[in-house]
Amino acid sequence: MTRKMTKQMLLSLAEEKRVFVISLMGAVASGNSFSLQRLEEVGSEICRKLVAGATEMIDLLNAEGGYRPTLRADLDPDATVLADIYDFLQARRGDPRRAYRG
Repeated sequence: MTRKMTKQMLLSLAEEKRVFVISLMGAVASGNSFSLQRLEEVGSEICRKLVAGATEMIDLLNAEGGYRPTLRADLDPDATVLADIYDFLQARRGDPRRAYRG
């Protein structure tokens, strides 16, 4: 029972974070540069938690060799949030790469 509660709490926190990220994306799309900085900070925070070898969002965005991250929400609900941020920022940069959500 405790494990299910913990998983449910993680899912709830990830959903709250996702709503916040979506609102930041809307602000960035409207030209708010502060929101862009905050979006990158949130991405970096999750990146440090989930992606080996990448400590900042910019590391993930600028990865060489056509690399795109595999982000699995079944392993961590924050993976969906990071994938959303990655896809949004890559689209904004004109880069065709998108996260693999396997």
